[in-house]
Amino acid sequence: MQHHIYNTRGFVLGSEPQGESSRYVYIFTQDLGLVGVHVQNVRAVNSKLRQSLQDYSVSRISLVRGKTLWRLTNASLEQNFYLDFKNNKPALLACAQISALLKKLLAGEDKNTELFELVVHGLNILLQNSTSQDRVSGIEVLVVLNILYNLGYVAPDTKVSNFLKSPSEYEVLLSEAIAFRKDLAEYVNKSIKISGL
Repeated sequence: MQHHIYNTRGFVLGSEPQGESSRYVYIFTQDLGLVGVHVQNVRAVNSKLRQSLQDYSVSRISLVRGKTLWRLTNASLEQNFYLDFKNNKPALLACAQISALLKKLLAGEDKNTELFELVVHGLNILLQNSTSQDRVSGIEVLVVLNILYNLGYVAPDTKVSNFLKSPSEYEVLLSEAIAFRKDLAEYVNKSIKISGL
């Protein structure tokens, strides 16, 4: 029986070691939502998939649905945010926190192309603005606020509505986001707390 191969882009939110050389990888995909994939021997030094599935990387991936889980057949690296932020602790921490939030909020296989683009574009804006702690914090709060809005945790008619924009406008909003960062962070934390997460 021939299996359908799904080709999509994916952002690796995180992974857990399994056995000696395998990993269970959480991938937020552009076309399938959040999928969990067991990948054999990906931790081996000579693994061809190792770089493409590193935490916080964006890759083109090919998946086959098995009886109980997804199998990865191929992956090709597009961008590795871990390496991009490796020497910038505040930016790497912001990337890790955004990934952890997504892993917590995403409800399995539910396609959300708009959110996928928001996250990848938002992380690229973070990369371009990672020169200071203030700029990193400002972009991080904009990305998180817009993730919450996309997933329905923030109402559009709130006091933060001016910040509910596409990532292409983040740089224009950055000075204001930095000035109101404390208020925005409190609003984000309150929204997450109310949601019971």
